[in-house]
Amino acid sequence: MQPADRAGEAARAAGKTSGPGRRRGIGTALLGGPLSSRNFRLLSACSVISVGGSQIATVAVPFAVLRSGGTASDVGYVAAAELIAMIGSLLAGGAIADRAPRHRVMMAAESLQAVAQAIAAVLLLTGQARVWQLATLAAAGGVGFGFYYPAAQGLLPQTVQASQLAQANALFRTGRNAASIGGAALGGILTGLAGPGWALAADAATFAAAAALRAGMRFDRLPPAQAASAFRDLRDGWREFTSRRWLWAVVAQFMIVTGIYAAAMQVLGPLTAHAQLGGARSWGLITAAYAVGAVAGGLVMTR
Repeated sequence: MQPADRAGEAARAAGKTSGPGRRRGIGTALLGGPLSSRNFRLLSACSVISVGGSQIATVAVPFAVLRSGGTASDVGYVAAAELIAMIGSLLAGGAIADRAPRHRVMMAAESLQAVAQAIAAVLLLTGQARVWQLATLAAAGGVGFGFYYPAAQGLLPQTVQASQLAQANALFRTGRNAASIGGAALGGILTGLAGPGWALAADAATFAAAAALRAGMRFDRLPPAQAASAFRDLRDGWREFTSRRWLWAVVAQFMIVTGIYAAAMQVLGPLTAHAQLGGARSWGLITAAYAVGAVAGGLVMTR
């Protein structure tokens, strides 16, 4: 083969692995991966919508308590009511998620959260909100999340093939973290310009939209649970949990981390922003910056 022929052959070979054809190959691989699953696309879209709304509420709720005449301690009480209710309902949520269609459990949980946030929004917009009401509604939302979370953890593997699960997890979490950025920034703007009532109304709308979208999911029926009752499931699960030192040690560690995080992000941070940094808009930007770091970590994990 002459040098010119060899050069032409090399150029043709390079053309197979670069340029527009190569870009089309990457796009085809992406669409042929987790995003080819309708259930995964719906699950991801619902997650982005609801997480964005939740971040709006994370910014708005502390300022809603303060606007309702609450003190710094009251901000902590409302945050604690939501956290305690969420922790208290996680076990029951896990048992139900093993027996009922998980996307239906998530629909019901998001509907409860939508109603709770809508009531809080109406109370704030009409000037009738009291701290005990906000704490009660926050607890209702916490119960909703306690049922939502176990079902959500178990549903993702049902939407993709086993070989696609790692990529699906990375895409799913990156989407959630990106929604956190936008939701936090929007929460600061809405709360600062229109007030926390309108911000909670927006959160209620996102929960309602996510619940409606989940109705389009279709899954094969799961095999029936082997345990005779949910109580037996809880008992057996507790026995398995306590028998593994590494597991309960990690859970105990995360209890401490979660408590510190909640105190900083739901109480101390908003109060500091309210007193010294100009209010909700500043806190929204700070929360968005935190989410930017989470997105960066998610992008690293896709590798």
